[in-house]
Amino acid sequence: MIYTVTFNPSLDYKTECDDFSIGKTNRSIRESVTLGGKGVNVSKALTSLGADNASVLFVGSGEIGSIIEKRMSEELAFPIAVKTRGDNRINTKVICSGTVTEINARGSLDISEESLIEALELMKIKGGDIVVVSGNTVKSGVLTDFCKKLLETCQDVKLILDVAESEMKEIIELYGDNIILIKPNMDEFCKVFGSFDGLAAKLRNINTQAVAVTDGSGAVYYRGKSGDVYRVYPPKVTAVDAVGAGDSFVAGYLYAVCNGIEGVEAVKVAVAVSSCKVSRYGFSSLRNSLESCYIVKTERAD
Repeated sequence: MIYTVTFNPSLDYKTECDDFSIGKTNRSIRESVTLGGKGVNVSKALTSLGADNASVLFVGSGEIGSIIEKRMSEELAFPIAVKTRGDNRINTKVICSGTVTEINARGSLDISEESLIEALELMKIKGGDIVVVSGNTVKSGVLTDFCKKLLETCQDVKLILDVAESEMKEIIELYGDNIILIKPNMDEFCKVFGSFDGLAAKLRNINTQAVAVTDGSGAVYYRGKSGDVYRVYPPKVTAVDAVGAGDSFVAGYLYAVCNGIEGVEAVKVAVAVSSCKVSRYGFSSLRNSLESCYIVKTERAD
């Protein structure tokens, strides 16, 4: 089973404008309110690809948390709500000509040790399951503590890590043998591991099965189990809505791995799915992207 865990879920208010100017009144041509958060987005993309998954969300006791809990059953295939203190957040996404400007709120969730234990009890983890740990938390140390408790519950679980740089390095050092992929973007990678100088050697020295460093619409740098380093180039698409593109990459990689596709071929699937997501609103019909994997170009980057 695949589980995604969203530690700081949100309501995402998304508005589209033909033109957007700071300091002026802007008119929206389309609006929507949906569940948000990196794990939520991964789950939506997995469901669109036809992959079974469960979505674990930490839900606060305030008004926003109540709305999120109600909408979980409407937007997620197999939702698991874990109640905790504080309240969730509302994020704002402004889309103009395919470019997204985001204002992500901090929220006030206070995830306790008891809430982490409850989450693991509800998940019923068993050997071979894959858990996507992504996003960040209001209180530092929660992600590391969750991974510790998770692996104490089941040592054979596999992890995919897409978290803020503040906890990424510690989780890798402690639990790297269980991590099948980390997916930092270029800025996060440089903050944790230094500059891009000597990139191939740095990727090989990271104690995880695979690393994918993304750069928006640019090439993905990938190192898999073999140690070979590749650049993977996404196909050119007309950008419509880039919200969740990186999360769709994670979903595409997971889908590939669960269907016996490994290494750089799995990254080609991930890139195709991510590019498809950028070309449309929401996460509908991502399975159609699988037909475009053959146009994703790769080259060695050792």
